[in-house]
Amino acid sequence: MVTAAHCLFQRRTGRYVRPGSVHFLLGYSAGGFAGHARAESFVIAPGYDPLREAETAGADWAVLTLDAALGTPGRVLALAAGSPAPGAGQAVWLGGYDQDRAEVIEVDAGCHLLGTVRDGEGRALLGHDCHATRGTSGAPLLRQEGAGQGANGRWQVVGIEIGASAGAAGGVAVPAASIVLPRN
Repeated sequence: MVTAAHCLFQRRTGRYVRPGSVHFLLGYSAGGFAGHARAESFVIAPGYDPLREAETAGADWAVLTLDAALGTPGRVLALAAGSPAPGAGQAVWLGGYDQDRAEVIEVDAGCHLLGTVRDGEGRALLGHDCHATRGTSGAPLLRQEGAGQGANGRWQVVGIEIGASAGAAGGVAVPAASIVLPRN
């Protein structure tokens, strides 16, 4: 499982949470869920510093190892292997549990990539115009393969949401191509 690294950091203590305190609820909605697992461990991206977020935002990701397999292989979304084509306009979706409705997943299905921006150390981030608020961090930024071109229509994760724009729709996501999954 992949999420934003800052979601695992406690500013009050200056430390990351214990892995066993992280719960993943598959299909969560209004108190119900289809499956539950706990994190056994997690790996924070090299170079990420939660006390220097603006400079290291392009490394704001973490990979969690869960104590139970959830879902089926055909329902696990793949990370996009390459970066989205440069430029703006590609259709994407962002779904997450916004702070204003934390019990129900909300999806913005009408948004687009705006282009690439850079963190303070030069790492790429994907700019988008999706509606996001506090609580959406760690959510997948999704693209449908071949959408509108008669292709297979499989969904893939092109980024992990890490920040929303203040006072307007939009935000930034770490490109999925930047995320390094551990080898099994």
